[in-house]
Amino acid sequence: MPKKCLLDPAMKEYYKKKAKKLQLPNAYTAAITDYMRKPKVKASPRYDGGTVYETDKKGFDLKKIDITIQSNDQSTMVRSVVKNQYGERVIAIGKEERMMRMHITDNTGSRDWEMAELMR
Repeated sequence: MPKKCLLDPAMKEYYKKKAKKLQLPNAYTAAITDYMRKPKVKASPRYDGGTVYETDKKGFDLKKIDITIQSNDQSTMVRSVVKNQYGERVIAIGKEERMMRMHITDNTGSRDWEMAELMR
């Protein structure tokens, strides 16, 4: 919950900075905004037939993204997605993968979104 995360001094400072940047009245409002905003996942086709997924949450950082990928041969791979040199979280999936589940956790720590996509 937003109130709980503001008890941590580092998180309170994070939300104070976000409030100022987003022109919100205070850290609590910024935490509520973070809690209410859902992350966006944008899929783009790759030149080799695969797909690139970009994740974003307007104005806020995402705490953690874990993906589970299942191949056509039923093997499963689990990995965490880290930021690239531009601060973006981008996942490239090859065309041989059949199913992907993405678990996205935000900074409030209380929400976990799941996106599943059937691949070719």
